[in-house]
Amino acid sequence: MLLGPHGLIPFPVRAQALQEPTQCARVLLWKHPGRRAEYPGEFPAIRHDRRQAHRGALRDVPPELLEVVRHRPRRLHEAPRRCHPLGAARHPVLSRVDRLVVLAPRARSAFAAAGVPSEKLRVIPNFVEAPEEVAAAAEPTAGWIYVGRLSEQKGIVPLLHDWPAEVPLDIYGDGELRDEVTRLARGPIAYRGRVSREELMAILPGRTGLVFSSRSAEGLPTVYLEALAHGVPVVARRGNSAADDVSDAGTGAVYTTGEELRAALAQVTRDWRDLNRRALGRFAAAYSPASWVRSVTTLYADVIRAA
Repeated sequence: MLLGPHGLIPFPVRAQALQEPTQCARVLLWKHPGRRAEYPGEFPAIRHDRRQAHRGALRDVPPELLEVVRHRPRRLHEAPRRCHPLGAARHPVLSRVDRLVVLAPRARSAFAAAGVPSEKLRVIPNFVEAPEEVAAAAEPTAGWIYVGRLSEQKGIVPLLHDWPAEVPLDIYGDGELRDEVTRLARGPIAYRGRVSREELMAILPGRTGLVFSSRSAEGLPTVYLEALAHGVPVVARRGNSAADDVSDAGTGAVYTTGEELRAALAQVTRDWRDLNRRALGRFAAAYSPASWVRSVTTLYADVIRAA
């Protein structure tokens, strides 16, 4: 049995898990092979009580078809919390899987620390579609951009307090901190509101860089992959999976303090042409549809050989 963040389970059951760093993910095991649960990316907390399984986004799913279990730490950047009383390695679901697919090395480390054997863990990140036309560029044609939820978890307010007064920044998104973000958006900082994915794909090309300020571990943020697909370098706050990849692949710069943020922005601006090429190369090698197919094909072949 293969278990992944989006239900990569060919036999004997299907499952689908939620990658949400602020709560234990839920795995929905369909008791009828060939069926799978479908639900939005975020949904209300579901308790072990099957009578509660019909609430929220799952209200149309017959409760008798579901078994709800929990299997991952509350926050990946903290010491892994064993959601199962016997530990992750003896969890009724995790103990049965042949391979557990996670999105990033940070998640792999958390599951390993919680007791899942390292030989069962495989990192296979999500992918995004490549733009129809994108090529290495000589210089950026627009300024910095923030894209994401306007919430405490995403670190948007501390980012604005640390942002250099002379550097333009466009903010796209919505959330509970919208009023405060609007108040802080002065001078070269502009709050542009919420945009659709189609609009974002037209906004990203040619940007100096994407700023990713999340204070959560994250799974693997889609906006990071989309930035790389357009050759946009990334400045990320240390402590999340995007920053890990930026450091490993050299697709931008990382920071913690306001002084480091200013230095990171200057570094990306200075080395933009090289970082633009690195971003495109990293996307093709790790986050393109073709790279995902290669990884999954290899994973299936390994499991079949070991069976």
